[in-house]
Amino acid sequence: MTIKFANHKNEVERQIIVLLVEDCLAAGYTLGVNDGEETTLEDSTDEEKIFAAMSTTDEDFLILNKRDSAGEILQKGWLRLVYGNDGDVISNYTCNLEDNDPVIFERANELAERFQ
Repeated sequence: MTIKFANHKNEVERQIIVLLVEDCLAAGYTLGVNDGEETTLEDSTDEEKIFAAMSTTDEDFLILNKRDSAGEILQKGWLRLVYGNDGDVISNYTCNLEDNDPVIFERANELAERFQ
C-alpha cells in the first residue's frame, strides 16, 4: 500500500491535506501547485503528481480550476497551506470556494478540529 503524500513529514498536516486534495478532485477541480515562488504544476488531476509538487517549501498555494466541457474556466480559486501549523495547515483561501463547494472543506476541517 502506498501512503499518499509520504514526502510530507508532519502526519497531522499530511492527513488533512490528503483529504483536501481528494475532495477537491472529487468536486471536479483540477489542481495546480505554487510553492510561493513559482507554479510547479498546473491543472492536474493526478494525485501522485500533485503530492510530489507539494511540500518543497514552507508553504504552498493550491490553485483550483473547474472547467466546462469546452475547457473554459467556470470557477477559479486558491488555498494557502502553511506548513508547521499542525491542524491549522489551511491558512487562507478564496471565499468563493467555500460558498460554491463547501464539501471540499468538510472532511479536512473535521479532522483539523481534532488537532486544535
